[in-house]
Amino acid sequence: MDIANSNFKEQNKINIRPYPKGISLFRNIPKDRSCADALIAEHFCACYTVQNVTVQSSIVKALSEFAVDSINNDLASVRSQCSKLSLYKILEAQQIESGLQHQVDMDRKSILNLFYRPEMHKEQRYLILFQTAPGFGLFEATVSFKDINDVKTFKLLGDVSRTNKYKNQSHCVGTQKLKPICYCKHQI
Repeated sequence: MDIANSNFKEQNKINIRPYPKGISLFRNIPKDRSCADALIAEHFCACYTVQNVTVQSSIVKALSEFAVDSINNDLASVRSQCSKLSLYKILEAQQIESGLQHQVDMDRKSILNLFYRPEMHKEQRYLILFQTAPGFGLFEATVSFKDINDVKTFKLLGDVSRTNKYKNQSHCVGTQKLKPICYCKHQI
């Protein structure tokens, strides 16, 4: 809108939460703006740091199985056409941690700065790259994990992404959402 209206002057800082989804390049972006503020899916958020985790970890195996089960649930409506997928191999796993640091500008302290901190996440998050059979599809998923009183809960953050070509593997389905995840029972 700034370009369309030839408004190229730097604007005042935006300091009202919630922040708008889009912020013009001609405005300062708040230092504590999160991916959630910008409506960026967790799976694509670049504001995090990652730490490699062994793929043999029991939690990584459980998260990978959960992601495959999620794919199979999405395929339930076309079960007669698409094969049920199983976990073939876990290729990589990373634990995701917030990389944002909130720093108070000492010259501009305010009541808000004294009490406000970016939201801390209570669950653990993992980015997992895995392969399924049949078809050897490569998938990437971001999954959160909570363990409260030995009750484990998993949640898929965003969609599972196909990371390799599937060519004709999904010729039997017409739905664009299902094409990356379907392996047709009858291959041509």
